[in-house]
Amino acid sequence: MTTNFVDKSKQKPLVEIQSIPCRVDHTGPAEVSQYFHRETLSNGHEKATFRGRPLDGHTVSAPDGYKLYLLKEKRTAVDGSNKTFEVHASTDKLTVWNLDKEPSERDPIRRAMNWVQIAQALADD
Repeated sequence: MTTNFVDKSKQKPLVEIQSIPCRVDHTGPAEVSQYFHRETLSNGHEKATFRGRPLDGHTVSAPDGYKLYLLKEKRTAVDGSNKTFEVHASTDKLTVWNLDKEPSERDPIRRAMNWVQIAQALADD
């Protein structure tokens, strides 16, 4: 299988990416501000509501020297032998939201970022 990347993010500003714990059956632009309301607390955590559901959030930064990319898979060959992803945007951090649960070091995205740092430390050793 071949995986290709097409970068459409050049010349575009950094974007704000939110990871929310729900499935949204929509694939186009949306008036997010109408449904998503957030506030930053004094401890740096964030509180929000999405369609009336309470969310607890925290910002996760990419490890030094890394960026985060927003990818969209393009339709490819029927047999699945090739996959092409378009890079639509990039950023250096994202906000991860939990449903009814305070943010912690055990959150999957935060743990994934730690693995990148661990792998880099092992490679440098």
